[in-house]
Amino acid sequence: LHRRFKAFESTSFHHDGRTFGIHYGSGHLLGVMGRDTLKIAGLITLNQEFGESVYEPGSTFVTAKFDGVLGLGYQSLAEILGNPVFDNMVAQKIVDEPVFSFYLSRRTSTSSPEGELLLGGKDEAFYTGPINWVPVTAKGYWQIKME
Repeated sequence: LHRRFKAFESTSFHHDGRTFGIHYGSGHLLGVMGRDTLKIAGLITLNQEFGESVYEPGSTFVTAKFDGVLGLGYQSLAEILGNPVFDNMVAQKIVDEPVFSFYLSRRTSTSSPEGELLLGGKDEAFYTGPINWVPVTAKGYWQIKME
């Protein structure tokens, strides 16, 4: 069973009247837009705008190994314009650096982690050598140029 946000259980959620629909590879969903305080691993973002999915036909989200979707893309990709979560974290000085990083692993047992998302920096325990920073070539899907 998945943990879900329930707007009616939140004392600080404010629905703004807008609705949205998203079509993706295996289906679609419908939702409502609102604002609330967002808490992720001890990080608290105030007045975060987001979409709450209220209708997901089919089994895509029922059988998934995740509880929900958190967009880390550019604002230009948003279904409805609003400040993305990480942009608000940077603006509210919640994170140390305007950087997020992923640790991806080949899971060898059920007791080992599948991966990790670090907001506001990087963990040197997960890599060796210097990081080669490259510019984003198209502000959409974090596109970079590789040779």
